Amino acid sequence: MARWPDPDCTSGNGDGGRRAKPFDRTLIDTFIPYDQCEIRMARAELAKGHDPALHKVAAAVLTGQPPELTKLNGLRTTWYGATSPAGGIAST
Repeated sequence: MARWPDPDCTSGNGDGGRRAKPFDRTLIDTFIPYDQCEIRMARAELAKGHDPALHKVAAAVLTGQPPELTKLNGLRTTWYGATSPAGGIAST
């Protein structure tokens, strides 16, 4: 099996990772910490930043990322019996 992430994102099986359950779990477990980081950075921008354009981007992140993170953890629970080891959305 190819090391993930591989450059062409196929997980070495030639189907784009669509049938590879280990690929799916790895994808979810990689996306969740990334989404969590985006949420933390957006909160920091709104608290400490001064650029109105970046505030707008941060607000959009805080609107879009929490539902995505919740959906990913729901899929992981349905398919693999547990949420991501990274957890969910931090309150602060």
